[in-house]
Amino acid sequence: DEADNSHLLKPAVWEQADNSHLLKPAVWDEADNSHLLKPAIWDEADNSHLLKPAVWEQADNSHVLKPAVWDEADNSRLLKPAIWDEADNSHLLKPAVW
Repeated sequence: DEADNSHLLKPAVWEQADNSHLLKPAVWDEADNSHLLKPAIWDEADNSHLLKPAVWEQADNSHVLKPAVWDEADNSRLLKPAIWDEADNSHLLKPAVW
């Protein structure tokens, strides 16, 4: 509903279906990872830009989106349960996962 799509970071957005885990607020509260979800990154309707390397060139977080991980058109593989089985999800930003 908001023009700059900043609402994408709101928990309510992620309550649908099985994707509620996509963006848990607690996962994104580290200062140096705030760039992971800039409103400008999320302004395309089909989210195809999520796979663009240019978005993930900052610092050491380029591992967040390796092409091999996101090669399905429907993006259903965004979060496989087996990958995210740690309770606090802090591993989301750890290179070892990728």
